[in-house]
Amino acid sequence: MGALVAARLVHYTQRALSLPIHSITCWCDSEVALSWVRSAASRWKPFVRNRVEEIQQLVEPASWRHCSGKDNPADWLSRGVTVTKLAEGNVWWHGPTWLARPQQAWPRRQENHERNPLIPPGEERTSKHATCALMTVQTTEEPLHL
Repeated sequence: MGALVAARLVHYTQRALSLPIHSITCWCDSEVALSWVRSAASRWKPFVRNRVEEIQQLVEPASWRHCSGKDNPADWLSRGVTVTKLAEGNVWWHGPTWLARPQQAWPRRQENHERNPLIPPGEERTSKHATCALMTVQTTEEPLHL
């Protein structure tokens, strides 16, 4: 939902400014949501598909980048930061220090779009199928008299 709110905000801001915008970068700290946005919406169930379709209509999928949770000041609120620390926090007001550098100096992640984001890198799993059949025979010691 955060990615959808960001996409709507970008779209609204673009329309309101009426200025030529040369580049847009949207940040997401969820690798799962990022993989949804960067892949075909038709792959997902209706709830996710509908949101991904809207996000992709509003913002190019290539405009999305990953920001780790430790560099995301928005996460501070969910971690119980005090108001004093929030007011003093330079990251809260200005973002991560690397964001002020040229784009080429921003952190890069090796991303494999086919990789399942729920499985950590290096721990890819393969599935093997096995079939097992079981048969039991029960004999009675007394004959049946019908």
